[in-house]
Amino acid sequence: MQVKCMRLQIDIKTKDAGRNIAQILRRRAGISSRLLKRLRYGGILLLNGQPARLIDQVYADDLLEFAFPDEPDIEYHFPSQTEAPILWQDEWLMVCAKPAGLLTHPDSDPNRPALTTLWPEADLRPVSRLDRDTSGLVLLAKNAYAHSRLAAVIPSIHRLYLTFVYGGPHSAEGSGIIDLPIARRPGSLIERMTDPDGQPARTAWRRLRSWRTDSAPDDSDGLVTLLACRLLSGRTHQIRVHCRAVGWPLVGETLYTDRKSRRNVLQYIVSRQALHAAELKFFHPFTGEHIVIREPLPADLRNLHNFLEENYTRRD
Repeated sequence: MQVKCMRLQIDIKTKDAGRNIAQILRRRAGISSRLLKRLRYGGILLLNGQPARLIDQVYADDLLEFAFPDEPDIEYHFPSQTEAPILWQDEWLMVCAKPAGLLTHPDSDPNRPALTTLWPEADLRPVSRLDRDTSGLVLLAKNAYAHSRLAAVIPSIHRLYLTFVYGGPHSAEGSGIIDLPIARRPGSLIERMTDPDGQPARTAWRRLRSWRTDSAPDDSDGLVTLLACRLLSGRTHQIRVHCRAVGWPLVGETLYTDRKSRRNVLQYIVSRQALHAAELKFFHPFTGEHIVIREPLPADLRNLHNFLEENYTRRD
């Protein structure tokens, strides 16, 4: 199989003179030890046009070139798929709109489709991942090097979600931060919980709109709120766990909820957690371009919004 390599260049500056190539690649290109090993045993490494080794020294005005043999000989711009349209892509990265019900990457069941397998000829690596029943934007790298560059700066990637929750903040509270560590629930492979000894987790929220049903006995029972949530960390099920912990379970939620929420009529309007990855902002790791991608609510969450507008009373 032929290998298609994307060759990169580094101009050696005076301050880098005397270092070896491995040090330059770590400092200037952010290449991990694992990728250095891959480069050593299968990549291209040239110094001033001549084959080089990772231990070779460099000097001012040298030209270092390297490439990873990561991908089969394919086009770098992939065709969009009906199941998950490509909203933006270049030779390094792409952003897709994942529907609810589709895995981001394969699990133990080979018969369940996944986002990354929609392009079987590619070696796609998710940078941002969504639960199966969460819809919205997913950022994928097209090779290991691009993934390593973005994975190192995930906290700086702006990830904004829209979610409908039962209850919600009081009308005077327009925004805030939920700062509660998260850990795996003992005895469960899937479920998470807030735990003082867990990993740090922070979610910024902003109230966008609230509705109340007149048939509810009090505000807390009848209130539904649309929140914009921004991840300040990236724990599994973070928004779902945090919202439940402060008493705002997601509409449609079946894991982090209570019996009363499961009986609510809105559970019949939307058949999954009402959570949508609506906005991604990041600086391209190679070009420096500021990338902004937005994706509106899908049909099922628009139906939920319309139902609330028609049958509940707005509480803005």
